[in-house]
Amino acid sequence: MKQLDFLIPLFERYQLILSRSCQFDLPIHDKCSRDHLVNLCDVAIKGIREETMHYGKLCRWLGFMQGVMVASGLITVDEERDFTRPIFREHENDKKDL
Repeated sequence: MKQLDFLIPLFERYQLILSRSCQFDLPIHDKCSRDHLVNLCDVAIKGIREETMHYGKLCRWLGFMQGVMVASGLITVDEERDFTRPIFREHENDKKDL
């Protein structure tokens, strides 16, 4: 397993949620559209697999997507905290073992 592969299920989760949602666009910017977020997921997953994206950038993208999806009512802060916290904690523990 590559070092950042643990992030792929998070981006896949957001792709699934977005694909099941009705089209939504926050009126504040086109970067908040469903299509743009799905594209971010595609680019992130490809970048992880090809090892061309940095951890910090991927985390910023996740945070941006989470914010837009929370504002759109697709997810809640609490459910995402509960879902992602164990994933990030396990990754941090794995890094300590290296």
